[in-house]
Amino acid sequence: LSSVGVDSAQLKTCMKDPTTLETVKKQMELGKTLGIRGTPALFINNKQFQGGVHLPTLEEIYKTL
Repeated sequence: LSSVGVDSAQLKTCMKDPTTLETVKKQMELGKTLGIRGTPALFINNKQFQGGVHLPTLEEIYKTL
């Protein structure tokens, strides 16, 4: 974790905090409401792209905006 700049002690403290669990639960419920079934999920102009989008696809979408 330290190789990507994450303090493991701080992460453990955060994971034990009840506020963290509540935040995760709220985000999960929001995701369910929006119909998100997994990550990554991307929305462009209210259209959902599930499971990630490759750069060439994003470039084509951008051209239509």
